Amino acid sequence: MMQATRQFQRAATRSRGFTLMEVLLVIVIMSMMFLSISKLMQAARRTRDTIHNYQEMQLAGPAVLELMIRDIRGLFTTSRPRNTWLEVTDRTVNGQDADRIDFVTTTDSLVVGLSDESQSLRADVNEVGFMLRPNVENDEFLEIYRREDFGVDEQPFEGGSYIFLSDQVKGFNIEVFAEDGPDAEPYDAWGERSGDEELVGLPAWI
Repeated sequence: MMQATRQFQRAATRSRGFTLMEVLLVIVIMSMMFLSISKLMQAARRTRDTIHNYQEMQLAGPAVLELMIRDIRGLFTTSRPRNTWLEVTDRTVNGQDADRIDFVTTTDSLVVGLSDESQSLRADVNEVGFMLRPNVENDEFLEIYRREDFGVDEQPFEGGSYIFLSDQVKGFNIEVFAEDGPDAEPYDAWGERSGDEELVGLPAWI
């Protein structure tokens, strides 16, 4: 009878639960599993972000160039001094080409103005420019902005609102030609600030 009671006590002791070592072992195994899963999730997120950035860059580049070409084709010079027609500035930001271009265009304004009666207005002729700034999150890229000033004033290359276009720009180099032909020399700067009176007005092509 005593022997049966001892066996029953041993069996009851065994069925009370897990030992501390067993619990710790399970926690370690679960932690390793969660760590592996989190690493897989991070890798998946990085891959997704890389694909998204690449697709965005592929779409943004042609869209920005199309907007720039449209504005330049509408370059407006009528009844205005030659030194206010076009300004191209040779710039470098973080060791990368970051040229700037400013002019007046007949492209309808993207920035909406307000009249005295608080009605939305769009100007037919506007000051426009494109410039680059450092990308604060990634030194390998630059940010490009479109400057627009509603209407035209006495300082067509200054002021206005800046609209963000893209933060995936590797460089922006503008070359201006004073004459046509395969042997024409390109200029990095154009306008009154270039210091050359022959480089003021309209170039042959950009």
